[in-house]
Amino acid sequence: MTTQELKTILLAEHQRDVKLMWIGYAVIAGAVLIVLGLIVWLFVKLQVSFSPGNMAEELTTGMPVYVKIIFPLACLIAVGYAYRSFRNLQKRPETIDEFIKYIENGKRVISINDSKIYRIKIPLYFVNYHTGPVQMFGVTLEGVNKQFILPVPFQYTDQVKDLLNENS
Repeated sequence: MTTQELKTILLAEHQRDVKLMWIGYAVIAGAVLIVLGLIVWLFVKLQVSFSPGNMAEELTTGMPVYVKIIFPLACLIAVGYAYRSFRNLQKRPETIDEFIKYIENGKRVISINDSKIYRIKIPLYFVNYHTGPVQMFGVTLEGVNKQFILPVPFQYTDQVKDLLNENS
């Protein structure tokens, strides 16, 4: 395996990782919409049995201030986390190019840490369902104060480790 083949493999797995992340966030957004729909439906059902004026008055006056602050803050944090994740994913092709340049220039590999992350997580009542696994390598190079987090396809794990160990 050459470094150009490694680059094409890493970029293809990056595209797969981006698709999985979009699917994961779509699942989360769908679940949130379903829960919000159920809450609105229940509110409408309950409002039919009570007088609308009293119900609206109770909701505006009986809601503590910290609830009014925490809910929008939690929404902003969730949107910020998603934005940060996608921004980091958009920078990954540049990181892959930088990594390949270091390898081609003869930088030695000091360590390779591999881990498996799941991009689609569905929390159910008793069980958390994880799918969409992505194999990630954390590679540290000699003289570079940065760890490169790279997605590697499962079928190429051994070949990529062999190629990187040749440079160590």
